[in-house]
Amino acid sequence: MIKPLARAEPQRQARVEQACTLAKQRDLKTCQITLRDRNKEGKVNLEADHLDLKQRHKNLGSSVDNPITLCSEAHDQYHGWNDGTNKLCLARMATVE
Repeated sequence: MIKPLARAEPQRQARVEQACTLAKQRDLKTCQITLRDRNKEGKVNLEADHLDLKQRHKNLGSSVDNPITLCSEAHDQYHGWNDGTNKLCLARMATVE
């Protein structure tokens, strides 16, 4: 029974990454806090942060309604305010350049 669970994790992670990609497209590649627009400004480092932690609610991790698009500066400031700067951001996904 352990092998099927081990194989399921990469598939789940792929669904989470796809949801983050779709969320960035939904948000028109624009930071939802600062409104920095990658389409207008060129290279804006965008990240998708989960509103509800994907570790706590695994079903929500792959939902396109869960992530929000943030520029890296707003994302860092949010976690500095919310969690402290030395706390790992469990919801951080790969950046878009």
